Amino acid sequence: MNERAKPDLMHSIAAGIIRSRFVILILFLAAGVYCALSVGRVRVSSDLTAFLPADTETRRGLTIMEEEFTTYASAEIMVSNITYETAERLSDALAEIDAVASVGFDDSPSHYHNSAALYSVSFTGSEAGSLSGEADDPRVLAAMQEIRSLLAPYDAYYNTEIGENYFAQLAGEMVSVVLIAVIVIIAILLFTSRSYFEVVIFFIVFVFAALFNMGTNFWLGEISSITNSIAVILQLALAIDYAIIFAHRYQDEAAVRPRAREALTEALAKSIIEISASSLTTISGLVALMLMQLRLGYDLGIVLAKAIVCSLLTVFLLMPGLILFFPKAIRRTAHKSLIPDIIGWGRFLMKSGYCFVWIFLMMIPAAIFFSGKVEYAFSDSTVSEIV
Repeated sequence: MNERAKPDLMHSIAAGIIRSRFVILILFLAAGVYCALSVGRVRVSSDLTAFLPADTETRRGLTIMEEEFTTYASAEIMVSNITYETAERLSDALAEIDAVASVGFDDSPSHYHNSAALYSVSFTGSEAGSLSGEADDPRVLAAMQEIRSLLAPYDAYYNTEIGENYFAQLAGEMVSVVLIAVIVIIAILLFTSRSYFEVVIFFIVFVFAALFNMGTNFWLGEISSITNSIAVILQLALAIDYAIIFAHRYQDEAAVRPRAREALTEALAKSIIEISASSLTTISGLVALMLMQLRLGYDLGIVLAKAIVCSLLTVFLLMPGLILFFPKAIRRTAHKSLIPDIIGWGRFLMKSGYCFVWIFLMMIPAAIFFSGKVEYAFSDSTVSEIV
């Protein structure tokens, strides 16, 4: 009669994870070093046309164009507030620059209008006699820099991809975005957490999860620059709640169970099912994204799905050990809930629920109408026009 009940599968798994916490920590540190070294080896492609299906008309057309025609690195340059004589002199000076193949300029309204001159410049490549200079060719880049120096005293405006790495700019901006997001999330966690030390554990867990996902991108061979830039911030948005759910579950169990290990085992056994079920909906959506004909969808879907798996493994395997390593710190930094009491608001919503249903039903036609008015950008110039 007094025999203890045999633990179920989830409790056995949770107890095994907690018993093996030191081994798991060593494995995570080793995997972290491997992934940190692998991040720099990830091949990133900035050519989005490479992700087009081979049988699409666009991809076939680009292939034919590359095979049959010579492409030139080019730039359109407008210089304002100059006379035509000055514009002619600048045209001759541009033509004399090394690696400049030709300069399109004449006295027609297409090239000179209202004291503004428009030059169409084509460049040569590094190889002798080559007229197919690429935008990233060192000789072309040097020529473009010389042009900027020549036109520095004038009001000059440039339309060119030479020396303009938009994806590098995006990656640089995403660093700032991630930093801002981390600051905002930390502020929110400090406000909504039950212990200030939880935030430290959340940060450690996310750093390992993000590092694992970024390092294992090396296994995929090549990923797009867009995926490489936004994967971290999307992983943060999609997966940080897994750690929060587990931490709150542990706090609930610790309130009724005096022993930290016992509370942690119970919390982990319950959280594995809850969090896994929650993650399946996200993973399903990302798998659906992988079915797109445009391979960019597959690229983004598989990296983010892998990010969710990395986050789950980190929460289930690493986080229990971290909690058990610092139970006193968690208890000492515990604080009262800083969230104001919103029971009154909840009662109001319960009483007026039907009104809100009708309000949202009436908003649906307007939402459908305005969704058809959304403008989509398909080029950098279009983005600048919309902005």
